[in-house]
Amino acid sequence: MEKYLSMVSLDDVETQVLDWGTFQWMNEPRVTGADKMILGVGRIKPGFGHTRHNHPCAEFIYFMEGRAMQTIERPDGLQEKELGPGEMIYIPKEGYHSTINIGDTDLVFLCCYLDAGTELDISRAAIEIIPPKNNWKE
Repeated sequence: MEKYLSMVSLDDVETQVLDWGTFQWMNEPRVTGADKMILGVGRIKPGFGHTRHNHPCAEFIYFMEGRAMQTIERPDGLQEKELGPGEMIYIPKEGYHSTINIGDTDLVFLCCYLDAGTELDISRAAIEIIPPKNNWKE
């Protein structure tokens, strides 16, 4: 039987290192056994971000620190707004969006994918992985 966590800290999960910052998935199949809703903490370096892209699932982004220029393409046109701590955006399935750090410090946010399927497998391709500090799988 595979071992999963119910209570998770950032030290319990791997860190994905990307050119724009880092990501740590706290609720995902390898950590909690979750297969429909995955949640992680992202950090985007100043001046960097996710340029226009989309996902095959719905997404929420909740901002905790820093300032973002957030865009979303909706049927009624492109919406762009500066967002910060305590604010969020909902992005529907296949919705094109971008998130750019416009501040002088890291942009820290929670990201949640709904009905994610293989979204995490795609995001792991060709990135550096730092193992968890806590080796709870042994």
